[in-house]
Amino acid sequence: MKEVGKYISIAGLLVFTASATTTIVGQEAGLVLMFVGWLILWRSGWVSGMRRLSLELPLAALAAAWGLSTLFALEPTASLVNMKKLLLVPIAYGFAWLVESERILKTVVMLMLAVALMVSLYGIVGYAGGYGLEESYRVRATLSSTVTLAGVLLFVFAISLSLTLFTNALRERIFLLPVTILSFVCLILTFTRGAWLGASVALVVTLARVGGRKRLVFLVLIAVLIAAPLLSERVTERAASITDVHEMSIRGRVSMWLSATQMAKDNVLFGVGLMDLGKVYDEYRRSDSGFRSGHMHSSFFHILASTGVVGLLAFLWFLYSICALLVRNFALTSGRPGFLNGVCLGAIAGFCAFVVAGVFEWNFGDAEVVSMLYCVVGLTCACERIQSSGGEIA
Repeated sequence: MKEVGKYISIAGLLVFTASATTTIVGQEAGLVLMFVGWLILWRSGWVSGMRRLSLELPLAALAAAWGLSTLFALEPTASLVNMKKLLLVPIAYGFAWLVESERILKTVVMLMLAVALMVSLYGIVGYAGGYGLEESYRVRATLSSTVTLAGVLLFVFAISLSLTLFTNALRERIFLLPVTILSFVCLILTFTRGAWLGASVALVVTLARVGGRKRLVFLVLIAVLIAAPLLSERVTERAASITDVHEMSIRGRVSMWLSATQMAKDNVLFGVGLMDLGKVYDEYRRSDSGFRSGHMHSSFFHILASTGVVGLLAFLWFLYSICALLVRNFALTSGRPGFLNGVCLGAIAGFCAFVVAGVFEWNFGDAEVVSMLYCVVGLTCACERIQSSGGEIA
């Protein structure tokens, strides 16, 4: 039974990994297999590496804050249903517990990046051919929206970039370089400016850890990454609009954030509830609003409006705990620079990009993007365990 449970859980890992950049249905199927396999292992009295990840207390605080928000919500039933987002957190534990060797780790990471490479190619070709686009020019490839694709590719780009610089195997680097370039180009072609800023932060975070000859390689790679998308006039126009406070989308976001702040003032502690905020927003909508939406186009303002000050503080604590865990795992794998350390650095860069993009988009409410976040967190914990055990977990 132990072997059956192990094979089922690993199959779930691979199904989830292959679906991480393509479809939420595949992710859900992978999660079910992971859970079934883990349950068999647990019933057999053998669950490798099962331990806490230091996220339990802030996660409990976040769940409690959301529960109180639901209790006092304008629509308690809808708010209760939306608490299901917390059910994605076990993804981190699944990857942390089940990835028990560097061989499995490389298989999982390379599979994820290989599928992302195909998705990026599909998106770029679609842009060139004028099909599969949103708003007639924005790439969304295999995912439901451009923002979702951009959020997922942020993690792909950050990890592939870091591994390109830190892996010791030439064959791996030959594969990783195209993934880095094409995922970045596809990310640019989503025309999601918040994700562009996030990618810039990922570049800075990675650069801060690169030295010697690798720094020169890194700078050349940056030049290539920046030059390729700028060949499009539409991209340069979109980039120039980032600083235009009068641009409709930017002006509309600022107006929406002011409305969210007013919602929070009227519901200080627990907000209006975890629900579609469209109806509530109509009551607080300002005259300078450029568009209507069911979310506040910002993870931070949306959580402030929906869960109040209590929920926002719990959310910030949760983010801080994730960041502290990622930094710790990176430090613990720094003794042997290579694939493990590269994954951990890429995770930090991807997390920073996720937080920056979250200022401008409700990415914490996007299941595909948050699933990638938890997957990456779990992989860094697996890296730390593999490093401390000498490559294999007994």
